[in-house]
Amino acid sequence: MTLPPTPPLGIHHLAFATQDLPETLRFWRDLLGLAVVARLGEGEETQVSLGLTDRQLISFFSWPKVEPRPYHHPGEPVVGPFGLDHLALEWPSKEDLLALADRLAGAGYPVSEPVDHGSLWSIYTFDPNHLAVELTWVNREQPLPPTRPAPENPKWEVE
Repeated sequence: MTLPPTPPLGIHHLAFATQDLPETLRFWRDLLGLAVVARLGEGEETQVSLGLTDRQLISFFSWPKVEPRPYHHPGEPVVGPFGLDHLALEWPSKEDLLALADRLAGAGYPVSEPVDHGSLWSIYTFDPNHLAVELTWVNREQPLPPTRPAPENPKWEVE
């Protein structure tokens, strides 16, 4: 008898590249509140990991010749090669989410209007590397319906 495979505990880390490590750290550490938990190498060969939880990380390789990916609004279809659509992170309260939206906008980052998905609220932004980031608050008292129409894309401008 073959046993089913043991599922993973979760995502250990996501790794991205940046040409501007200081601005990337400003976004992820200073504005979103993630702590730097590891730094490997120095100068052009630096890799920095920030903790989402005690077991999950977001890592950035500092590569001076990498270019930011083209802007892509989350959920919009793409023609041609493509990878990650967006990364979604959850905040503990709606108030925290809306305060974060104000903090990001005040720091000069594009921020969408809040989107009410029914059981969760989202705002969307981009990090310095043009990675689309969805920031959410989940209303645990309102379950997600099994089927629902797709929401309209949020209204926001990116320069």
